[in-house]
Amino acid sequence: MMKTQTLLQISTLLLVGGTGFFLGKQTAADQVGLLVAGLVDGQGAGSGNHRTPSRADAMSHKKLSGAGNLMSERLQQYQGLPSAELRREAKALGKMSLAEQAMFAPALFAALAEIDPAAALLAASDFKASKESLIAMVLAAWTEKSPLEAADFYKKNELTLFNRNYLNPWDQVSGSETVAMALAGIDPAGALRWAKELGDLADQGEAISGIFKLQTESSPQAALAMLEGLSEGEKEHALKAIASTWSETDIAGAIDWVNSLDEHEHPLVLPLIIRGMAQSDPAVASGYLKYISGNRDQVIGDIIRSWGDKDPQAAAEWMVRGTSVEEQNFLMAPLLTKWVGEDVKMARGWVLEQNKGASKDAAVAAYVRATASGIEKPLDLVDMASKEITDPTKRERVITDALVSWARKEPQASKAFAENYGLSNKALASFLHRVNAQSPLD
Repeated sequence: MMKTQTLLQISTLLLVGGTGFFLGKQTAADQVGLLVAGLVDGQGAGSGNHRTPSRADAMSHKKLSGAGNLMSERLQQYQGLPSAELRREAKALGKMSLAEQAMFAPALFAALAEIDPAAALLAASDFKASKESLIAMVLAAWTEKSPLEAADFYKKNELTLFNRNYLNPWDQVSGSETVAMALAGIDPAGALRWAKELGDLADQGEAISGIFKLQTESSPQAALAMLEGLSEGEKEHALKAIASTWSETDIAGAIDWVNSLDEHEHPLVLPLIIRGMAQSDPAVASGYLKYISGNRDQVIGDIIRSWGDKDPQAAAEWMVRGTSVEEQNFLMAPLLTKWVGEDVKMARGWVLEQNKGASKDAAVAAYVRATASGIEKPLDLVDMASKEITDPTKRERVITDALVSWARKEPQASKAFAENYGLSNKALASFLHRVNAQSPLD
């Protein structure tokens, strides 16, 4: 029987979106209290999205810190109850408010999953708002205890309970990767056979990806040996999983492997290798970008995110030197937004010292959008755009963006300025259209 603490940790998965990441060293009770209070964004430890709690946050947390204790107490009440009684409790809870479901469903389903996981999965289907997370929670517990039983149940119920209703976002439920990875831990070949027999192609792909991720973590060569006999579609999922996982642990070995592949397979795996490389050495990763044809936005985004953490100026200079103007227009903004948050003076100085032209236009546009919320004065941004951006159309568009941001705080002043500034009729009409959608204005 699982310990209460383990059950509480599994239960907490519901409140963090079923991702499986726990929140640092806090107790399960503290985790639930923080999540209910809204102090944690639900992305898990190490996400980088935590914010410093305010005094109001602290008061809310104190007020709601009993939530975790209440959940623990409810779990103790549920433990020991027979399956039939827990199912009745689940049916009653399904008729309660979403807030009550969020509070008590994790404990209830953790207790039910311990004694009757099949019943827990069936009962979870009645909880539309949290169905996916509850099923993920129960599957994680079941596959840890009895992966073969969980796999058999999953396959029998795949197209009903674990269906993919693409027309209804509330009904997107799958757990094939969880089950497949549990099976692969005891029988990789058997797990692959199970995955290939699934009825839904997307389920197959997730399961195959999970198997090859696990295999690559333990032995890339063993993972490569399992590629034989896969169809083209199955192999695509496998290759992507190998590339993304191998590049995180042994980038040199991963590159050697890519060089051994047929050339037509390079576009499939090379972006993933470079993205993995970018985590440890974005400068080196940037040198491989030239080998990618087609859309490179995702790879560039990974490079500049990693590089921006270490040296935003070097990342910005590489973007100007090593990427197209179209890519700069799209990806300079997140880099400068991050840099502005760390050192607005340095970011501004770098932007202004660039040579005039399309790249500087992109940098100025990104800087204006990164600082228009109040970091810089609106008229200073208008002045910068008017003096530094050479493309007339982009110049007016960026000025309009700055004025729209100003209008959120001072609608009358921004309107008066815009009407007398000398914008083209088209730009002025765009400004007025955008600000008229804001409230209050008059």
